[in-house]
Amino acid sequence: MKNRAKCKKCNDIIESFHPTDYVTCSCGAIALDGGDAMYCFALAWDDFVRVDDKGNEIITKIVDDKMPSDTTLSDVIQPTNKREQILADIEQLIKIIEGLPTHALDSPITHRDYLSLLGLISSVIRLSS
Repeated sequence: MKNRAKCKKCNDIIESFHPTDYVTCSCGAIALDGGDAMYCFALAWDDFVRVDDKGNEIITKIVDDKMPSDTTLSDVIQPTNKREQILADIEQLIKIIEGLPTHALDSPITHRDYLSLLGLISSVIRLSS
């Protein structure tokens, strides 16, 4: 199963594709991270529903829900703030891309790809200032 979820508030279905792919729904109520690591976050778990590979909604059982009610997602998600970690993430992405077959390297990229790249560049610039 992929790291995919649906927000009951805004009905967005979001998916995290790789280890450094952090995504939120449009209303900010739920978030996913880590690709296959299956990290997930929610302001209220009642708004969070897993979605399987066939599009079926899966109600999840929350094992540890100890956040105070005034917590926001930005309080829970600690953005990568170490230059070494960001550089390691970039190097990992470069190795993954270099390992793609020739036909994949020659194919066009998506706006999601550009968004990931811009997020990495933005993080590096913020750290250097």
